[in-house]
Amino acid sequence: MIRAHPLVGVGVGNWSVVYPAYASGGDPSVAPSAYFPGPQVPHNDILALIAEVGLIGSMGVLGGCLALLLAAVRRRSADDPRVRASGVLIVGTLSTALLIGALDSVLRVAPTLLVCAMVLGLAFGESAAPEGPAPVAWPPSGRWGWRALWGGCLGLSLLGALHITQDIRAFRIIGSLRSLGDLERAVAVAPNNMEARALIAYLLVTAGRCDVAAPHIARAAALQPYAGFVIGLEKHCGVPRTAAARP
Repeated sequence: MIRAHPLVGVGVGNWSVVYPAYASGGDPSVAPSAYFPGPQVPHNDILALIAEVGLIGSMGVLGGCLALLLAAVRRRSADDPRVRASGVLIVGTLSTALLIGALDSVLRVAPTLLVCAMVLGLAFGESAAPEGPAPVAWPPSGRWGWRALWGGCLGLSLLGALHITQDIRAFRIIGSLRSLGDLERAVAVAPNNMEARALIAYLLVTAGRCDVAAPHIARAAALQPYAGFVIGLEKHCGVPRTAAARP
């Protein structure tokens, strides 16, 4: 995986999608016939990190950790005991996260990252009050740069929340199915929901309507290209593999 995508990796969250194409035969972490054949979360070793975010992203992560450690060391020499304690808190948080991450994949899930971000933010907040001369005001261009950064983060967060809301609505529809029309509504609500796509494709194939099922099969293959269930539907209906589904 690193050899195929050395600089930017396969993308954060794409490990479970791409890994089955590189797994050796009989790998116990791969379930070829499942909707999601690959392990959902990779291990926290350095190779998995480089495979997901590439060499550029890995250097960024390493640089961020070093910057946090340097900031903690500088705080140890401050006069204010609260600032010194914040330095200890930063080091303790990073050390605990790395130790737990070496044993489990907890650093790959949102709740753990949220807790770490909150603790580090509180630690840096202890030294937020300026000491000595008042800081120089940011020029207008710098303020607009920060506003653009925060606006981009807010936009990405809202987009992620929208996708999550769509998936929840689709799962509720799937949980109370009464007809094929309900599945079509679930697909319309969440076009990238793998379960809805694969299920409606299977029902259409069972009904002998490969012509109608083909677009859903192609979309499911783009979402999970190495799922044995989807590959079986492709072969049954003669749907060609998409570019995203080729190893």
